[in-house]
Amino acid sequence: MNRTQIAWLFGRPFFGAVVRSVAPLRAYGRDRIPANGPLVFCFNHFSWLDPWAFGSVVPRTVYYVAKQEVHDNRLVGPFVRFFGTSSVRRGESDREAIRIMREVVRRGDALGMFPEGTRQEREPGPLRSGAAMIAVQEQVPVVCGAIHGSQDWRVGNFHPVSMAFGEPLDLSRHPRNSQGYRAASAEIQQGAGPPAGRDSPRVTESSPLLGTVAIVGFPNVGKSTLVNRLTGSRAAVVHEVSGVTRDRKELVCEWGRSRFLLIDTGGVDIADPSPLTQSIAAQAREAVTDADLVLFVVDARAGITPGDEEVADILRRARKPVLLIANKIDDPAQESLALDLHRLGLGEPIPISALHGHGSGDLLDRIVAELPGRGREEIPETAIRVAILGRPNVGKSSLLNAILGRERVIVSETPGTTRDAIDTVFQRGERTFVFVDTAGLRRKRRHRQGIEYYSELRALDAAERADVALVLIDTSEGLVDQDLSVADIARKAQCSTIVVLSKWDLTTLGIEDIRPELERRMRQRPPHVAVSSKTGRGIERLLDLIERQFDKHTARVSTSELNRFLAELRERRQAPSRNGKRLNLLYGAQVATRPPRFRFSVNDRRLVTRDYGYWVENQLRERFELEGVPVTIDFIPR
Repeated sequence: MNRTQIAWLFGRPFFGAVVRSVAPLRAYGRDRIPANGPLVFCFNHFSWLDPWAFGSVVPRTVYYVAKQEVHDNRLVGPFVRFFGTSSVRRGESDREAIRIMREVVRRGDALGMFPEGTRQEREPGPLRSGAAMIAVQEQVPVVCGAIHGSQDWRVGNFHPVSMAFGEPLDLSRHPRNSQGYRAASAEIQQGAGPPAGRDSPRVTESSPLLGTVAIVGFPNVGKSTLVNRLTGSRAAVVHEVSGVTRDRKELVCEWGRSRFLLIDTGGVDIADPSPLTQSIAAQAREAVTDADLVLFVVDARAGITPGDEEVADILRRARKPVLLIANKIDDPAQESLALDLHRLGLGEPIPISALHGHGSGDLLDRIVAELPGRGREEIPETAIRVAILGRPNVGKSSLLNAILGRERVIVSETPGTTRDAIDTVFQRGERTFVFVDTAGLRRKRRHRQGIEYYSELRALDAAERADVALVLIDTSEGLVDQDLSVADIARKAQCSTIVVLSKWDLTTLGIEDIRPELERRMRQRPPHVAVSSKTGRGIERLLDLIERQFDKHTARVSTSELNRFLAELRERRQAPSRNGKRLNLLYGAQVATRPPRFRFSVNDRRLVTRDYGYWVENQLRERFELEGVPVTIDFIPR
């Protein structure tokens, strides 16, 4: 046993103690790791916590290759060298790193590698071929490890972290050339790469949806927590207060190579006569009707309540396949609490802990097995994603229902009714829209507390995902400073903006009375349209305007036309100068769309003044009709 192996023998329990002191840690599939022989470990890496976590559970001595800068650090350097990490200098040939890694596996040891070569962001990037190259050249197996939860872990939040190891991959059948390395990399990526866009129903290159699953239950039994657990996201708002979820929210859930649609619903309390509660129950019933499988969630610690029996009766009459979920069994020793749920007559209860993840893997296996294998079609990439933004109680949910022609989301006179960001697909002719109803945005941060704070985070995320933002203004109250703040949120999110003058049936103003104020106070000069969700006035004009705004958002200006425009600018206004040197706009090209981004070559970027830059942007908007479209201009030196 060499010095490095001794260091790992004593360091492994130390790593485990450090990790478990800051995050609950679970590991699955450790028995799949070969006890000896050459091996390549390939695992994802989100946080500095990950190498410690893997080191605490992997029963092998693992050797890594790090940049020389890590070894030069006075605190970290001696530590990583003590555990057998080799170094290569930044800018040094990759051959040196490959030589070191091949030596590790040739002497029969385990080599640790990250699939992207470094720490990943929340979304996976391109997989590098290093692990595949070593495995194919040296004919050694690859064990893929996946870590989840560390991307959301921060010091002090005690977020749970889970790890899983796959079966060893034999890549010896691949040829020792670039084509073989690419094929081996694709095989590794399926085992090590986390799925992209788990909280978004955008189309991917993976398998189609297997079906639709609805989660229902009495209020405050942990439905939204279970949704976040199964989807690996924080898309659903969770709070200790009962009745947080109201509208039904649809998310794509991925398990291995299987994908299905998951619908979160509000708590069903039939005995509560309030209109809001009855609307929540109606939304849940509609979700059950649309589902291929229903997860009925019950709080196992509280036992069966009259509300649970009422929901069970609804599900029996619906004649849908049901899985009975005994939630909040945070200690596996308490699984006997689930036995009492047999009285509901809905089959064998499945004990889980949505909070800690206990039993979630077995539940996902069961869901995939129960689904019919075919689901609704995915949303095409060309769909127009529209975020409906505004301050509380300006009519966002009413507008969405008016567009759809049905009550998709709950409408109430009480401000703050909407809490989640609700995605809804709408087909109009050959165009596909994805409307996102959001929670009301308050201007003052001190007014955002508890549920409202987390609801607003979802609204801001919806704006980031949208192509077009509808900024609603309550015309019965007029344009206020808070409306300008909402419009600024849309602008910063790079959304093409449309101002929607809602509740037009309640005002006596004319459009000419409001237009000057909008043009004076709104940046980007967004177009506007007056609508009434109650009477349906202006809805068709709004949809036409959304289509036109999206076309501008994704349009491309030809290089020749853009350079003719620059020539006109040079003639129209004298460019700024400094110390006898005058700015010259030499050449321009559009380098990106959705939204448009332009790159203008100049003789000296330092000569571009703020005033001149804004003038060029405004002229560009006017010439190519880009009002309300976020435009980015990069002035670069020749």
